Amino acid sequence: MIRDAHESGAELDVGGEPFEHTYVEKGFYFKPTVVGNVDPESEIAQRELFAPVALIMQYDTVDEAIQIANGTRYGLGASVFGPDQEQCMQVAKELECGMVSINDFGVFYLNQDLPFGGAKASGYGRFGGPEGLRSLTNPKVIVVDRWGWLIQTSIPKALDYPIESAVRSWRFHLLPCMCATNVHPAARCIRTYQKPHWQSMRM
Repeated sequence: MIRDAHESGAELDVGGEPFEHTYVEKGFYFKPTVVGNVDPESEIAQRELFAPVALIMQYDTVDEAIQIANGTRYGLGASVFGPDQEQCMQVAKELECGMVSINDFGVFYLNQDLPFGGAKASGYGRFGGPEGLRSLTNPKVIVVDRWGWLIQTSIPKALDYPIESAVRSWRFHLLPCMCATNVHPAARCIRTYQKPHWQSMRM
């Protein structure tokens, strides 16, 4: 990818080749590399490299820089550098990633009390911090009548199907209303209708 980027017009002044380790002859090592004037749409700019490779891409406005940063399918960690702390914070909020350092790099790795994780194709979920502990739990939901002393959910009588009477089948249509707080009024009452029984139907 580095060679392709260089052949497509990117600048390569530092690194860009394997590193010969003094003690490990058969290791896979690569020299720290800086690739300049990179096209944001190129393959190297669209990959999550996990390598000692830094890419430099030009931009004219802060909004364009944010668009370039969010222009890939990945979003693990990021850094924002600038003299204006408030502007850096605003840019950090608009980045589509899991962690951001302002005027620093990777300090979120050092604090194990912070949730670690990414966004988009860089993964979902977190480890570390309260969010990481919650991922190791099994939540349980228990629903009870809020005003049990006044009204309780009753168990309906046994019903045999098919219902022989068409009149009874249409009357048996209203289920008990389910009341709850913070629920849209349209969802507080569920109605279900039973079609009339055809005499030709047999169970």
